Amino acid sequence: MVIGDMGIGNTTTATAIAVGFGYDILYIVTPIGSIALQNKRNAILKAIQINRPNKTDALDVLSKVGGYCIGEMAGFILEAANSNIPVVVDGFPTTCVLLIAYNMDKDVLRLCWPQSSVKGHRVIFNSLGLRPILDLDMRLGEGRGAVLAMNILEAAIKVICEMATFDSAGISNGNERI
Repeated sequence: MVIGDMGIGNTTTATAIAVGFGYDILYIVTPIGSIALQNKRNAILKAIQINRPNKTDALDVLSKVGGYCIGEMAGFILEAANSNIPVVVDGFPTTCVLLIAYNMDKDVLRLCWPQSSVKGHRVIFNSLGLRPILDLDMRLGEGRGAVLAMNILEAAIKVICEMATFDSAGISNGNERI
C-alpha cells in the first residue's frame, strides 16, 4: 500500500508532531522564504509551548498538535502492519504519521518503506534507521514517489519469489569443465 499527503498547512502540523517527539525544529523545517519560515517556526513553537505534548506518549502528541486526518493515517499504518501488509510512506506529513505509528508500535518499521529524502524526511528516517527506496529529490509527497517506487518493489519481490536458483534451473556450480 502507499500513503501520501496533500493539503495546505500540513507540513506545519507535521513539523509540530516531529518537534513534539523531540526533534529540533531547525533540522526539520523545509527551507522556505525567510518571513514565511519565521512565521511557521513561531506558530509551531507556540503550539508546542501552549499544548506541551508528552514526547513519550504518541496519543498525547497526536491529540495536542496532530489532527483527525493524521490519526486516520496512523491507524492505516498500524492496521497494515498488523495485517502484514507493507506500506510505502511518501511525503513529510506521512513521515510524521509514521513517527506516531512507530511510537505506538515499534514493529511497524518492519513493513514500512520510506520514499523521499528532503530535509525533514532525512532526519527522521536516519533516526529510525530507514533509507528511501528512491532518492529523486522530489518536493511534493502526495504519493508520487511511492508510485514510482512500486515497480522496483514488485520487481524485487518477483526476483525473490520467482527467480530460479542454479540447482532448480539445472545449472552447474561452475566447478565442472565442459
